[in-house]
Parts: sequence; C-alpha cells; structure tokens
Amino acid sequence: MIKKYRSAFIAAYALIILAGVIWHAGGASAQDTIKLKVNSHTTSTATMSNMKPGDQMRSDYTIINEGNEDFDYYVDFKFKSGDVELYKILQMTLEKGGVILYSGVMSEAPGRVAVGSLAGGGQEAIIMDVTFPWEAGNEYQGKQTTVAFEFTASGTPEPTASPEPSTGPSPTPSATASPEPSVEPSTGPTPTASPEPSTGPSPTPTATASPEPSVEPS
Repeated sequence: MIKKYRSAFIAAYALIILAGVIWHAGGASAQDTIKLKVNSHTTSTATMSNMKPGDQMRSDYTIINEGNEDFDYYVDFKFKSGDVELYKILQMTLEKGGVILYSGVMSEAPGRVAVGSLAGGGQEAIIMDVTFPWEAGNEYQGKQTTVAFEFTASGTPEPTASPEPSTGPSPTPSATASPEPSVEPSTGPTPTASPEPSTGPSPTPTATASPEPSVEPS
C-alpha cells in the first residue's frame, strides 16, 4: 500500500516537473479577437505571474475591421495592476506578417505603436511576445502584473488634391488710355490790344481874335 502511494507521488511529481519544462520551453499562449471600427477602441488584458527568467508569454491577435471604411490602428501598452517594478522590466516584441514593429522594454514604448492599415471588412493577425528577461533577479519571484493592450482605430484621411493650374487663355490685360493733352488754346483771358495811333487829320486849332485897340481920339 505504501509502495502504491509512493509510486503515485513520484508520478505526480514527475508530471509537475514535465509541465514546468513545457512551460519554460514554449511559454504560455493566448488567443484573442479584436473587433474594431473607425474611431473605436478595444482593450485586451494579460496577467503575467510566477514567471522565471527567460519565460515568454505569446498572444496571437486577430484584428477584424467590422466597418466599411479603411482605418489605421495602433496599440498602447499600459500597466493595469500588480507589481509595477515587474511591469517595468518586461520586454515586448510586436510582430505582423514577419515584420517586427516594436522590440524593447514594454514600459518604454514611445506612446502608441502604429500597427498598420486595414481595409473595410478585412482582417489580419499580429503576434505579441512578452518576455521575462534572463538577467532579472530573485526579487521578482512570486510577483505578478497585469498589462492592458489598448487597440485604437482611426479613419484614414483622404489625400487633399492640389489645385491644377488653369489651362485657359490668360485674360487680355485691359489698357487704360491716359488722357491726351488738349490741343485747344487755353481759354484764359484774351490780352487787350493797345489802341493804334489815329491816322486822321489833327483837329485845326481855332484862333480867337483879340479886340483891336480903338483908334478914335479920346
């Protein structure tokens, strides 16, 4: 009887060790579907706990555009709860179609990370790998942290067409004629002609005869 219990205990212990090896080698995996429309957002959360140095958690996301309009979409990494110091050392790799869009410390991502564009009614897959770095110390043992992945979609603006140059004939410039100088004589006051000297005979002077002296005797 004791041998049976001992055998069962050894088998259970071996199973636990095997499970630990599988976890350590392949890491955890999660799948989620993100449905978005223009100017909408969706949040997905993931909790990392009991991770050992080198452990990795993989999340496979299927992004679906439920609308008819194309959109650009982004993802933010945000601390939600748990140990913030653990959150600060976690490393993130974001990949789409074999292209790495971001790789580095998750908490140091420069704002939201652009993922790409998606046509109306379309869908595509992205992969997020969260890694507990090898160099992490024992102070993180037994701690956990929950991270929010916030997906946001925004409409793709239509390009603004530049105005085309006009091909019509240029308007003929209108010439404004300057007033021609007046050729008429000035209408100012006419100079008065000086009187010409008279050419007729001068008037004959009239002689007045003085009375002759009387010759009679006094």
